[in-house]
Amino acid sequence: MATMLLYWNWQPMTFCLFLILLTTLSDGFNLDLRTKLIHRGDRKSMFGYDVAMFKNSANGQAGIIEFSLLIGAPKAESGQPGVRRGGAVFRCETKDQRCTKIFFDTAGHARALNGSVLLQIDSKSDQWFGATVVSSKKGDTVLACAPRYTYFYSTFDRKEPVGTCYLAQDNFSSFREYAPCRIETRWGYHRLGSCMAGFSAAISDQENKLYIGAPGAWYWQGSLVMQEIGRDDMVKRTSEGPAYLDDTYMGYSMAVGDFKGNSGNHVAVGVPKGNFLTGMVVLFDSNLKVLRNITGHQVGSYFGAALAVGDFNDDGLDDIVIGAPLFIGMENKQLDKSQTEGKYEVGAVYVYFQDRQHRFVKYTTLVGLKEWSRFGHDVAAVIYAKDIDPSLRTFGWSVTGGVDIDNNDYPDVLVGAYSSDRSGSSGCFCILLIWKISFVGFFEQKMLHDFRLIVSLDPKKGISSRARFLESHSVTQLTLDSVPIRKGERWCERRYVYVLDDIRDKLSPIIVQVNYSIVDEGYMERQLRPVMDAYLPSMISGEINIQKDCGKDNICIPDLQMTAKLNRESILIGADDRFNVSVVIHNALEDAFEAQFFIVAPVGLDYEGFTRQMPSRPITCSQPKELNNGKNYVIACDVGNPLPKSSTVRFSMQFSTENLDLVMGGIRYPEMNRITMTLTTVEMILFLTIRNLGPSTLSEMSVDVYWPSYFVDNAKPLLYLIDDIETEGKITCELLQKGHINSEGLIVVPRPEDAIERVFRVKRQEKANSRQRYEEKSDVLKALRNAMALMKQSLGDFGNAFGQMRNVLQRVRLNCMEMACSQWQCKIKDFKKDERVLLKVDSRLWLNTLIDEVFYDAMISSLVIVEVTKLPYKHPTIELPLRYAVASTIVNPKDPTRVSRGVPTWLIFVAILAGLTSLILLIMLLWKFGFFKRKRPPRGQALLSKPPEPEYYGYSSYSSAQTPVTNRHYHLTAPTKV
Repeated sequence: MATMLLYWNWQPMTFCLFLILLTTLSDGFNLDLRTKLIHRGDRKSMFGYDVAMFKNSANGQAGIIEFSLLIGAPKAESGQPGVRRGGAVFRCETKDQRCTKIFFDTAGHARALNGSVLLQIDSKSDQWFGATVVSSKKGDTVLACAPRYTYFYSTFDRKEPVGTCYLAQDNFSSFREYAPCRIETRWGYHRLGSCMAGFSAAISDQENKLYIGAPGAWYWQGSLVMQEIGRDDMVKRTSEGPAYLDDTYMGYSMAVGDFKGNSGNHVAVGVPKGNFLTGMVVLFDSNLKVLRNITGHQVGSYFGAALAVGDFNDDGLDDIVIGAPLFIGMENKQLDKSQTEGKYEVGAVYVYFQDRQHRFVKYTTLVGLKEWSRFGHDVAAVIYAKDIDPSLRTFGWSVTGGVDIDNNDYPDVLVGAYSSDRSGSSGCFCILLIWKISFVGFFEQKMLHDFRLIVSLDPKKGISSRARFLESHSVTQLTLDSVPIRKGERWCERRYVYVLDDIRDKLSPIIVQVNYSIVDEGYMERQLRPVMDAYLPSMISGEINIQKDCGKDNICIPDLQMTAKLNRESILIGADDRFNVSVVIHNALEDAFEAQFFIVAPVGLDYEGFTRQMPSRPITCSQPKELNNGKNYVIACDVGNPLPKSSTVRFSMQFSTENLDLVMGGIRYPEMNRITMTLTTVEMILFLTIRNLGPSTLSEMSVDVYWPSYFVDNAKPLLYLIDDIETEGKITCELLQKGHINSEGLIVVPRPEDAIERVFRVKRQEKANSRQRYEEKSDVLKALRNAMALMKQSLGDFGNAFGQMRNVLQRVRLNCMEMACSQWQCKIKDFKKDERVLLKVDSRLWLNTLIDEVFYDAMISSLVIVEVTKLPYKHPTIELPLRYAVASTIVNPKDPTRVSRGVPTWLIFVAILAGLTSLILLIMLLWKFGFFKRKRPPRGQALLSKPPEPEYYGYSSYSSAQTPVTNRHYHLTAPTKV
């Protein structure tokens, strides 16, 4: 369904609002959103794409004037034979929801003979009839256009969107077509083939002329066509301009008015991409002679996309309203000054006022309130769709007004919302707030309306407000309901307030804020209600400053100087455990408000209190508050609020050390790494802090970090990157070599350091016990061992000293001059004084590379370059500063040949098996050759011959008895891993 909304106007009035300390001057305009009438059309017909008003004589009776609403629906079914979604214009009533379709054209597609064949010569399907609907100021003539109407030229193979319009007169009883670009000899986009006539249009009442915009003519330079009503031969158009005017879209919008003061009808034409994309509006007279140009202010804002003409300052001269829907809000002074980036496509509306010399110099600007809202697409008051119907979409796509629909002497407004298939109209209500009472309009009641006032004291402080109403000591907010504003009278209210004694904030002023609104009660359902101007604040405020001795500028700049001394240089544990901290604070310049002293102490020190050495200066100290998860505590002392200039405060603080613990510790984030073959990588982390010491803010800085990652010749890794750089603060970084981050796809496994340490401790204890069991008890051996140890120590010290000297002399420098480095490019913007940024580079030192390259001593260096590229001010003689820093790490790998290596277990078992096998083979060989057989003498010869010499040890030939042989077991030993 599609919809239309109707609002009735109310009478303008003037009243005065006066409060003690608070004053305001404002004017208001808005619409009564409650008295609305909604019309709905067919779904997806774009009902409400354009709107207009039409005045006719009801029932043919003169003197009785009624209005109808004309609603364009460019995608509606037109009812023409063979035409799909040709578009339509609907005539809707203002008293009920009746709408009827107006048939401007009942014929289907036009046809013509091509030889003996009847062929189609145009297309009315999807022509968007109703995309432009305008009426004359008298309201009796209506022009409706179809800018996408397509014509087939004589060859029938060229189809171009020339556009067409239909004029309706005599209460829609007569219709006439005007297609100014449908000319056989002017085909092509370089002429009039793509002009889309009817994209905009206007009707001149006094001279009976039509003005039709054709933004696609002449390479989309655009063209303005003037056509006299009833005379087809009286046509004028603007000619083609130079090439730099291509794609400027003249004729995108238009409106008629008097721009020369001769009561003639002139026309303003929008050129949204003219003047080198800033946009412009060209003023023509009735003969299409240029009167003057009005140029835009911002590139790409589409200045001139919407136009309206009227007398907005009541001086009798026509003024021009110009829409710029793509305006970016950064240049608007109404925006928050702290905003660093613009609000895109908030839109803007410029109201140019015509002076007595018929110039348009003075103007005012209205800027949209929401990003991407494109305020100014069409000229309108501020009406929120959610106040009408939450389901409305594209509300405000088309707007028209200036006609009194309900005969209450005030013009009404018609608003279209094509995506919601709805359209509506509303009446306006005007209030003028001034200092003294006055009255504008026809309202005869003595009482204007009741107001509700809410007066708040120091609202930003909340319950800690520093002021109170005297009549009620605990009240900081006063509500006044039903405050009447009467004709010819001034309303005034006086209230007394007071300031509390024990306030801390004496620098900032006390704000008195008044919120005012209209009491919306007691109205009937269809009765018009007043509304507030949405462009004016509903709150006014004033300030109460507390008197300070801060000079003419009322800004206090103190100079606090502090000294602190201990009464003892050292503390002997077990002796007197108390000591004092003496503090002296002096203010050398202007008053110091909320001056405080802070002291941070470890938990081992007990705070006992403080002693004032100058009783005339009040000092209060707070109870200790824990910091850093209970590791420290802080004490805050108020030393003056204010602490006057040239004044001094002396006091001492007492501490005791009863619970003092002695803790020793350290952190080694290794500056020197000693590596062995058993390691693969060692963690190497770079922490970098950049701080602006001031005094100026730096608009932009560049930071380049160079990190030695690989050797150039063999691409072996050195400082292997685990992850991208980590940042904190106003800095963004980009790594130029994306492939340097974890190129090997390694997985970082956290080390269980505590468990490893426990294992090593047990192993060391076992070794110590083993050494104690096998210590020799001999004093001589002990003395000899001590002498040998002393000699080894002397030789070792000499060797270490020589080795260190050799390492320094042979130290290899590894930096970005010899290495393939990873580079990060970083940017810092809006770097204020005392701000800082942090950088962290996480990498691993690849130990195998150092061992393979045989580096006994190496210095690895990374480089950081910081350069200021932009300052917040321009000065040709200032040289932008450049700083750099080098971070170096010394690495000393041990000599791999000196590292003790244990014997593998498998080698021990192989040696045992080989020894046993060899022994068995030897025994078998000896047995085979009779090694184990004894030679015995023959019987009877033992006593006759001399005993022979024994041939083998362990055998005797003179003994008949066998001597037992003792088998000796040999144990093979092999080195074991310790």
